Amino acid sequence: MLIVTPALAAAGVDVDQLSLSRSSLMEARNISRETLAARIQQNFQPTVPLVAHFDGKLLSHVDGTKRDCLPVVVSGLDIEKLLGIPMLPAGTGALMGQKIVEFIRDWSWVEEHLAGLCFDTTASNTGIHTGAITVVQQSFNRRLLFLACRHHMLEICATAVFDAFFVSKGPEIELFRRLKSQWDFIDTSKFESINSDGCLTASEKTWFESRKEVVVRTIRKHLADVQPREDYREFGRLTLQLLGENMDTSGTGFSTPGAYHRARWMAKGIYCLKIFGFRHQLVMSRHETDALRRICLFVTTIYASFWLSAPLSTSAPTNDLLMLQLIEAFRQIDKKIGEIAETKMRLHLWYLSEDLAALPLFSGDICEEDKEAIVTALQRTPNQKDLQRLTPKQIPRFQDTSIEQFVTRRSLNLFESLRLPQDFLSAPVNTWTTREDYQAACKTVHALKVVNDCAERSVKLATDFNEVLTKNDEQRQLLYQVVEYHRKLLPTSATKSHLINSLGQ
Repeated sequence: MLIVTPALAAAGVDVDQLSLSRSSLMEARNISRETLAARIQQNFQPTVPLVAHFDGKLLSHVDGTKRDCLPVVVSGLDIEKLLGIPMLPAGTGALMGQKIVEFIRDWSWVEEHLAGLCFDTTASNTGIHTGAITVVQQSFNRRLLFLACRHHMLEICATAVFDAFFVSKGPEIELFRRLKSQWDFIDTSKFESINSDGCLTASEKTWFESRKEVVVRTIRKHLADVQPREDYREFGRLTLQLLGENMDTSGTGFSTPGAYHRARWMAKGIYCLKIFGFRHQLVMSRHETDALRRICLFVTTIYASFWLSAPLSTSAPTNDLLMLQLIEAFRQIDKKIGEIAETKMRLHLWYLSEDLAALPLFSGDICEEDKEAIVTALQRTPNQKDLQRLTPKQIPRFQDTSIEQFVTRRSLNLFESLRLPQDFLSAPVNTWTTREDYQAACKTVHALKVVNDCAERSVKLATDFNEVLTKNDEQRQLLYQVVEYHRKLLPTSATKSHLINSLGQ
């Protein structure tokens, strides 16, 4: 009120004729939120298949306790919409599933078009009896596509590899702390490639040379696209530099090491690449140097390209199969890392299931012969046991495996869930790209989000606004809707001058 009252008076308003009080402003603000949120919900009338995303995070509640918040977001073709961010008394799968169902039903058009779920592969989400995805599927009595977050699966794999070499009893990893403390003394113009000093063994060098060209081409392709997070772009650039690629001078400076979370691989991956690139400027033990060499060889020649390509829905099954084949081959180069990575990836064979194995039909990266093989396999008798995720024992070896081997008649669930036309399947594959039904199906499938980034963005929204502006749980839900609405009014690339001009208009 100390700001508002003199500002109005300076503008020539007779403040004596106004009702100015904190309670009046709060009531007006509450009404404004309710009105706008109601209009947002009423106007949200999607007509395309939707995927529901959810993620969890512990946040402070107004009563002083810590509670699980659960952002629920739906995505589809040209759609990304937050439904709500409720707080739960506990983060059990049953409670999460029930709350997801409740929010989906509150938004009248969402239930009708719900086609799948995108989630992290925690036990509370994936439990076969009371996991959140099981509860949601049973509540709607409908077979949903289970789109496990590919970034989450890849993080589990990489974290296991890192933890096999570096163990810390405290919150900080000593090697990373050392990099932060010595950063100001490092000459960043002397970043060395992984084999600049001949540190690779003969077998490692042969592997490195066999993989370098295809990895560089893949990463450059993805860096040319917009990345949702700046650390993804930094990760890609560091990988190229460690591979010995000369980068353009613009925008390739090294960011100062900052905070990292032990649960997130990306920060640790960036630290590993930086430390090994500056290995001759840092004091490290022989164990640390050797471990970083092995980790960075795995990251640069296998992991990085698959991380950056993870959001591509149509390539998810083929990418997962190719990564498993490369990891199997990498066991001949580094048995320890190969076995650890393969063990973790075998526990996450979601995209090699019958439901999702037909996704490459809509990819431009596989040949017509492979698509013809998938179409033929669509007539194959389904597996005796209906699984939406393969188990590790079902595939003893990946080297001699092709994607059509995972396709059966049950793979047509993909078409039914996404309401895709099927007439083009009976036409020659070389005519598909000219058919309107195939083009329409491609748009729907390409819009599938197989990573949970949108739920993570909503977690950030909840973190920012959880304890500000209101202490009322109902008003907080309205606040989330209003904030999301106004953020979408501005382009993500808006500059300061653009924002000022927009406000002036």
